[in-house]
Amino acid sequence: QVTVPQDIGTAQGLWELQAFVSADGVQRDAKVAFAVAQPTARFQGQVEADASRREVRLPLQIGAPGRYEARGTLYATGPDGTLRPVAQAHSAAWFATAGAGELRLPFASVALPSGYAAPFEVRDLQLQDQSRMAPIESRAVAVRF
Repeated sequence: QVTVPQDIGTAQGLWELQAFVSADGVQRDAKVAFAVAQPTARFQGQVEADASRREVRLPLQIGAPGRYEARGTLYATGPDGTLRPVAQAHSAAWFATAGAGELRLPFASVALPSGYAAPFEVRDLQLQDQSRMAPIESRAVAVRF
C-alpha cells in the first residue's frame, strides 16, 4: 500500500514507484509508473436509460469546474440471445461551477446489425477529467435496459 501525500498540488503527471527486493540471494529492482488524480467529479445516483431512443443519461456530481467526458460501449442482444458490443459513444461538456451535472450517451444514430435488439447493456463506462487529463471513475457494467 502506498500513501500519496495530500500536498501534491495540482500538477499533473505520472508518479513512479520503485522497489528494491532481495530474496534467496537474488536482487530485484522494479519500477512502475502510475497516475494520481483528484476526484474532481463522479457519477451520481442511477444511470437512466431510454430504450426507445437508445440514450443513456448520466447524472454527475461536479466537485471542480472543468471539462468532463463520459464514454461507454453499447451491447445489444443478438439473434442467439448473446450480448455483443455494437457501438461506442463519447460525450463531453464544460461545467463552469461545482454541483449537479449530466452527460448523455446517444446511441440512436448507430444502425444495429441485422437481428440485434433490446435488451441492451452499457459496459466499460468511464468518466474522464479532460481539463486535467485524468481518469476519474469507471464501471464494468453501468445499466441494462
